[in-house]
Amino acid sequence: MATSAQLQGVLAAQIERTAGPIWVNLAEVTFMDASGLRALVDASDTLRAKGLRLELEDPSRSVRRLLAASSMSAYFGLTPEKEQHNQG
Repeated sequence: MATSAQLQGVLAAQIERTAGPIWVNLAEVTFMDASGLRALVDASDTLRAKGLRLELEDPSRSVRRLLAASSMSAYFGLTPEKEQHNQG
């Protein structure tokens, strides 16, 4: 996916169709900025309001750096142990 607008669209469509948690695999993301993070936070907030969760699966190094720099790792449930396991 090239833009945060595309990410927002895909996440919104999934939220409309789901009755459970949404898993987002971020293993191959080479770059994410604040607009991409905003799309993930917005989707997570929408799901939380429905009693559901957004799960980040295998975040790449660049995503982990962004989450750490923005103090959002814990918001997405990424503890240091979980991050280390995903690096494996």
